[in-house]
Amino acid sequence: MSDIGGKDRLNDDKRVTVRLSGSMVQEMEDLVQKEEFESISDLVRKAVSSLLESRGVRGDFVPVQIMIPKNLVEKLGKDSSRPVNLSLDDFSSLILDRINGLTVRETIKKIVHEENIK
Repeated sequence: MSDIGGKDRLNDDKRVTVRLSGSMVQEMEDLVQKEEFESISDLVRKAVSSLLESRGVRGDFVPVQIMIPKNLVEKLGKDSSRPVNLSLDDFSSLILDRINGLTVRETIKKIVHEENIK
């Protein structure tokens, strides 16, 4: 995941104040204590970065729409009943899985065919 608002951009940072419920803050503190994030600020920056990236909000990228079979989208654990945003990594993984699956099927067919000839 890219770090849209991360440390590489903090030289032009702005401060934002957000009101959150006590339970949300407690959950964030728990994640920091489990060392999943360096700090609550780090957690919030990464969450916002992830949201913006999922919406295609990147200065050097352009959102692209393509049609993908529902079963492939579901393989990624995503809800196929509505449009989804895939990272380039997810999309590449789908393509490679598909190619590898075809290669394996072709190899199996070839082996079966050769065994039938014997």
